[in-house]
Amino acid sequence: VLDGALRPVPPGVPGEMYITGAGLARGYLNRPALTAERFVASPYGPPGTRMYRTGDLAHHTPDGQLHFLGRADNQIKIRGHRIELGEIENLLTQHPAITQAAALLREDHPGHPRLTAYAVPHPHHTITPTQLHTHLTTFLPHHMTPSALILLNELPVTVNGKLDREALPAPGHAPPSPGREPATELEARLCEVFAEILAVERVGADDDFFVLGGHSLLVVRLLARVRAGLGVRIGVRDFLAAPTAGRLAELVESGRAGRTEGAGPVVTDAEARLGPGMRFPAAGAPRDASGPRRILLTGATGFVGAFLLRELLERTERTGTELLCLVRGAPAEAARARLADATGAYGLGAAADDPRVRVVRGDLAEPGLGTGPGRWHRLAEEVDTVVHAGAHVHHLSSYERLKPANVGGTRELLRLLAEGRPKRLHHVSTLGVFRGGPGPRLITEDSDTSGERHPSADGYAAGKWVADRMVQHAVARGADARVYRLGRVWADTRRGVANPGDLYCRLLATCAALGRYPLDAVATHADLLPVDVAARALAALVLDEEGTTDATDAIVATDADRATGSAVVHHLHHARPTGAEEFLGVHDALHGTRTEPVPLGAWLRLLRETSEAGRELPFLPYLDAFEEYARAAEAGTRPAGDTFRSRRTLERLERLGVTVPDIDTEMI
Repeated sequence: VLDGALRPVPPGVPGEMYITGAGLARGYLNRPALTAERFVASPYGPPGTRMYRTGDLAHHTPDGQLHFLGRADNQIKIRGHRIELGEIENLLTQHPAITQAAALLREDHPGHPRLTAYAVPHPHHTITPTQLHTHLTTFLPHHMTPSALILLNELPVTVNGKLDREALPAPGHAPPSPGREPATELEARLCEVFAEILAVERVGADDDFFVLGGHSLLVVRLLARVRAGLGVRIGVRDFLAAPTAGRLAELVESGRAGRTEGAGPVVTDAEARLGPGMRFPAAGAPRDASGPRRILLTGATGFVGAFLLRELLERTERTGTELLCLVRGAPAEAARARLADATGAYGLGAAADDPRVRVVRGDLAEPGLGTGPGRWHRLAEEVDTVVHAGAHVHHLSSYERLKPANVGGTRELLRLLAEGRPKRLHHVSTLGVFRGGPGPRLITEDSDTSGERHPSADGYAAGKWVADRMVQHAVARGADARVYRLGRVWADTRRGVANPGDLYCRLLATCAALGRYPLDAVATHADLLPVDVAARALAALVLDEEGTTDATDAIVATDADRATGSAVVHHLHHARPTGAEEFLGVHDALHGTRTEPVPLGAWLRLLRETSEAGRELPFLPYLDAFEEYARAAEAGTRPAGDTFRSRRTLERLERLGVTVPDIDTEMI
């Protein structure tokens, strides 16, 4: 099993399967081109040795077994995400109204790749593309959801009876949208701009931009067209709250009249209130001194969660602790495949194949975590520890859009905590619950969060703040819970595996592409904690039973803490911020380039000009937010930066044998 450079991959890491040996065929009969493509020179034998490139994806398990993962030509990469087309096709055919399905990546317009799905409805069922899109979003993350869904009477096939992908129609030639006709001249004009940007024939006034194939980079281009053509600046967050031409027309009219949407209403602590019947009577029950026996882990397919899964497995090998991972996907095999794909993509070996890992098919955004009554009851009785690292992460979405998973999921986990056997909740939060104010503050683990004010437009931070407050309220009622607030989590120290969707990763990639970086310490400096170190720290603290029994330890959760709604809190972040110039200096030395510093305003103008010229760079979705920040900086109204000191957490980690390394040139 080899990677793209024909190097063997370690156990658990996906690669392409090659076959060699004395029994290998000489080639395809009378097909020299295909023979040259598939029968390639082998670097692992004497001169003249060849190996057969199967086109199959597989990975080895630690005990030497070979697991088939699918076809290499069915796996694509779009905007930094690896996607298995077969999983999308399987989910479509599981809908009772669909008999056949196909998915592929199209690029009908140069530079605009589009994930497209085709479905053949059952003759006796009626279904719309919007209904199918809703079905897929129930199980798939945003980046895996097709941006175009086309219904066909039948799928085209070749003379051999195989799917003829070349004959599948382009999305622009699909039947016109049944959406509402534009009611005003402005709506009609915006519908035309939507259609042009999305490269489709027609758009209704209430058609969702993203259902029709839009993505965050196209949003920037759309709003730039609106500003150039209509003279009104519309914020990305405002558009994301209701991404239709009709709603955009309302925003334009408001802008023309001098009314601005602003940041929207502030989310209040009322969102974090618990139902009167939720009680945690067994919170003070003694825990097994040997550690947890069954851990329910959410977010195991995410960046932090995948590393945390590996760390928990390694640290509980002696005790045989089971890890129950809540994963979206249908059927259960698809959920397990998603977990294996995530751990493999991050280079974490065969963590998903560990016999102590049990995949629980579910969804944070659904009542009862989407598990069903029977499984819910078993979880309540079997699980003794809940590690909540899952979230819907999107820093440009509104609170209402992210609330089901980020607030509703936490509420359901607290309900699980209140039922069945005694449990402890380990809630992974963010330092973003502290929203900068007019003056600088020193933030510690004891800092109060009740007075923070998050606008609903800043949906991710607002939702995490509400969930954080909800846990504090649960502790006041006797719940056994700890809170871990993370700073910016960065690439791992062992292999440099990063999260390409991370804002700071997007910033660095864009700076390198432009050959410029902004001179603004607040915008370009971050307290970067390597993800493997973050996972090591989290796992050590999760499994640390002494942390709540040692009467001399400052982090003990006392009865007084519970009376005031104060959970045991840890802050995990790097003590020394690292600047973009440090990364780009190493990048320039490696590649022989020269990245120049420029004022923030000049950098943002260059990014906008580059975007309007048709070049898509990864930081573009955040351009609007950073322009707003730059305007506030010029006006002297930007929020003051907080300083974080986490001495108590660092001392506890030191006693647990976890150290935080420097982000030096070698690591970069």
